[in-house]
Amino acid sequence: MDKNGFCYRFLRKVYRKIFKKEEATKKNNLNKEQFLKKLLVYDVISFDIFDTLLTRCLYEPDDLFYLIGEKLKDPEFFHKRKEAEKKANEVQKKDVNLTEIYSAYQELYGNNAKEIQKLEEELEILLCIPRKEMRDVFYDLKARGKTVILTSDMYLPKNVIIKMLEKCGYQDYDAFYLSNELDKRKDRKDIWPFLKTTYAGKKMVHVGDNENSDFLFPREFGIDTIKIESGKSLFSQLNIATYTQEFLQNHNISNSYLLGLLINQKMFNSPFAQFQISSLEDFGFVFHAPILFEYLTFIIKGTKQADQLLFLAREGYYLQKLYQQYCHIFKKIPKENTYFLASRKATIMANLKTETDLMELLNNEFKGKISSFFKQVLEINYSDEDFMVELPKDKEKVAFYLKKYEKQIFQASKVAKDNYLLYAKEVLGDYQKKNLAIIDLGYSGTIQYQLTKLMKKEMEGFYVTNSSHVKRYHKNSKLNFLFDIAENEEYKKIYHYSLILEYFLSAPYGQLLHFDQKNNVAVPVYNSEEMDEEKRRSLETIFNSVIEFFQQVEEVSNYFSFQPDKELLCRIYVCLIEENLVSRKVKDQFSFTDSFCADQTRNVFKIISRY
Repeated sequence: MDKNGFCYRFLRKVYRKIFKKEEATKKNNLNKEQFLKKLLVYDVISFDIFDTLLTRCLYEPDDLFYLIGEKLKDPEFFHKRKEAEKKANEVQKKDVNLTEIYSAYQELYGNNAKEIQKLEEELEILLCIPRKEMRDVFYDLKARGKTVILTSDMYLPKNVIIKMLEKCGYQDYDAFYLSNELDKRKDRKDIWPFLKTTYAGKKMVHVGDNENSDFLFPREFGIDTIKIESGKSLFSQLNIATYTQEFLQNHNISNSYLLGLLINQKMFNSPFAQFQISSLEDFGFVFHAPILFEYLTFIIKGTKQADQLLFLAREGYYLQKLYQQYCHIFKKIPKENTYFLASRKATIMANLKTETDLMELLNNEFKGKISSFFKQVLEINYSDEDFMVELPKDKEKVAFYLKKYEKQIFQASKVAKDNYLLYAKEVLGDYQKKNLAIIDLGYSGTIQYQLTKLMKKEMEGFYVTNSSHVKRYHKNSKLNFLFDIAENEEYKKIYHYSLILEYFLSAPYGQLLHFDQKNNVAVPVYNSEEMDEEKRRSLETIFNSVIEFFQQVEEVSNYFSFQPDKELLCRIYVCLIEENLVSRKVKDQFSFTDSFCADQTRNVFKIISRY
């Protein structure tokens, strides 16, 4: 193993930090019911607002200023905005509000201060999201007649924060104490005696995420406190934070927005969240959606010259739907697109012409009885001695029997080829005159290789990733990989764990075996695998989570172009699996059947040794 590589460094640091992870788990052992029970003994419950009741879809709150700078095409805006706030505080000698900050900005830089202030307020409202379990607690307290107040150190105008609260579903609080209105702050400690006097004789507790201003300082004035963790704080206790941190150093707003969505909206939206992803909704959003968004962006950019896109079965079933939804959401004009029936088994079977073809077949993986191999891969009745085989290890044993049944195999292959070409003509028309683009997850390009050989036509392929052994029909065959291992060694992990993507991108019927011909029409024949209702619901759940991610990105598309670093996407994808951040409950739902490789149902996470 390369000792300078990511994989080695990753494993080394995991073992070094194992105790850190165990300690993090101990810290987060309070659940919502226990938390509510603690609060019910008080008359007045004070809540911090930001990162307590609501949060933002950004990794760092101040990244909002980089976002504004990107929108304004002003790389210095962050520093200008900070300098204006500093000057406003110096001049006003009090806790300032946003209008006062932008008055200082106008004096310092003299350009469009009011418009920029409006943009900042607009983005704050757009990017805020509720911490849903905190909202549940909030309304449980109100329902039990408790006095619930809000206490915040913040420069935003009260009317803007109220809009943020309303958007996040918070209403009916009893009072709202805002530092820039009262000129009293939590971190300056002058708000606490004020609240103590205001609610004299009442038993009070304050809840917030800041160690000093929300937890330690109120206690100096006899106010009880309960500290809850922000999403970022919970995330930082995991090793995955170490491997994503470098991508935040250059303040790429796309990286910040991506991590903000994953952490604050899903993984650690709840301050009571455990350190594993325990629902398919969250797993689909955090694991599948970022990769698939980037892949579809890659496809749209790369297929501008294509006449027709072929989304290969079975992964193409949901990929085509996602492509169509992506185009709809982002207002792109879709190319003509077809869900094209294909499988390794069907395309290889249609191309068996020589003994060399038969021997190449034995390089593919298969584990089961030799009779199953003949039935499932070749659809030939095998009548000799039956025994277990594992390919390619046992290919010499199997080669003997392939040669024995050679004539039957070639006859069946000729029929398979004629019927497959009939199907291609039916769905593609005169495909020799079209610029066709194949869309598939990738692996080693087997199906593109076989289709090119079958149709005697070069096609361009667009894949998520590639393996170390890529087949090309011609040396100049066009293969495009979003995560090309020739570009970055880390991308090998994308390939290694791509079965998890393949599980989701499944059609609701079995693998294509071959085409029959009835009344001069090609009729597909599938294996007997059927998708049960539980798996169908699971796939729809993941699909809807991916669409939710697309919609979230579209909401900010007028402000910046979402282009996260591919290396960051890879790190998230890999670390979620290798740090065991997916619960057993979720893993148990990832079972599938591929009769080309085996004659039994298998679990994806067991195959990749991450169960």
